[in-house]
Amino acid sequence: MSDAKIRELASAESKDGVQVNADLSLLPPLSYLSQPFNRGLRLVFSLMWRFRWLTLTLLGFAYLAGIVVINIPMLDIPSDTSALVVMSPMIIPLWLLAAYLLPAFLLLTFFARNPKTRLGFTLLFSNMVLVPILSYLFSDTRLLLIVGDNGFIALFIALFLAVPWLYFRYRDRLERHAHWSTPALLLVMALLYWEGAIGFSTTQVTQEQYTLSGCKSERPVNKHGVKGDPVWSCRLDLSLNGFEYSFPDMRLPDIYLSKEGRDSPERHLEIRHGLFDHFTLR
Repeated sequence: MSDAKIRELASAESKDGVQVNADLSLLPPLSYLSQPFNRGLRLVFSLMWRFRWLTLTLLGFAYLAGIVVINIPMLDIPSDTSALVVMSPMIIPLWLLAAYLLPAFLLLTFFARNPKTRLGFTLLFSNMVLVPILSYLFSDTRLLLIVGDNGFIALFIALFLAVPWLYFRYRDRLERHAHWSTPALLLVMALLYWEGAIGFSTTQVTQEQYTLSGCKSERPVNKHGVKGDPVWSCRLDLSLNGFEYSFPDMRLPDIYLSKEGRDSPERHLEIRHGLFDHFTLR
């Protein structure tokens, strides 16, 4: 088979001209481990399909045995464990699928043999992981604090839309340098860690230099409608180095909610200096 035919079978081109690459192999030496693992996995699934009635019978007996065990009163099995056993036909396949797909996703992002494949997974990783992290890390910077809670949402949406737009606009140029995607991604992750946790230095601002007013609380609600613990935020007016700042939704740490915390002389505003200044009440 000619090289041109192999490339034709390895990729397919849609009507709008977007090429979908099917090369999901990894760079050596990871490929020496992933290929046997995937062959073994395919063999297991083929055997399960070939003897599907035996497989279903064994799984059914295992499930029934679990139901019997959790209903034995003398064992006093916690209700959470019982619920997991009852829902295991749905939970276990999802766990196994996640246990396979998540490592595979990360390996293809950093170590895909085909540079274009690696670049495509880098785009997904950037939008699914880096954009939320970056938006969260910069939510305590001066610009977003001045805007308030809506600043975080606006930054997240802007980045979420900008990353794929830049990719498709400069795709040809990026694909010519796709072999740099992994070093660039590692550099971005290192910079985000440094900006979010380390920085250059910190400055402590005493209580005399800022005031809190208009405090309010919100109780977050999860997707099941269960309310969490209240989150308090206040308007913070700051006078620093001859400048006046006003942050409308400054989040309060838990220590501020007690009388001892409110009256503590050690209470202060911490400014961590990175590429941007990060403001946090302590």
